[in-house]
Amino acid sequence: MRPRLRSALWCLPLIVGVLPAACIPGDPLLGVVGVKQVGDQLLIRVRTCYPTEPKTSVSLETLGKQPGLLWEIDSDSGSSSESYVAGVTPVGFIERVPLVDALRPDKTYLVSVGLRNTRGQPSVTFRADRLSSDAFIVTTGKTVKDGEFGKLDPCGL
Repeated sequence: MRPRLRSALWCLPLIVGVLPAACIPGDPLLGVVGVKQVGDQLLIRVRTCYPTEPKTSVSLETLGKQPGLLWEIDSDSGSSSESYVAGVTPVGFIERVPLVDALRPDKTYLVSVGLRNTRGQPSVTFRADRLSSDAFIVTTGKTVKDGEFGKLDPCGL
């Protein structure tokens, strides 16, 4: 399986002085991740610069004083799906860490999406008390109305 990347981890230049520094997880050049509340569930949507590139993992973790991985799914073959629900394991994925707790309004969370052929991971950081049912919190931290998410340019957000 792939190594886990943390949102605070900066990618290093691949060849010093020749190539520019690679991106940090959550860089809009990789794609855009959005989260919103649907009933008591967290809907995760992802659009990447390379739409045919398989998504190989989705994770939810808490940040702050007591960080921890709350939920993670992985797939060797990957998926072309753009939508995932935290706690639900889609066909072709294995649940590595089951979701057992509800999101707490006083906590900050990170959702990351692993891509097969891209360094770094598109991600979004959010507070649970900012979630709504009619808008997505996206990679940039902005809120985007439900119908506008699909219109976002994942390569130049």
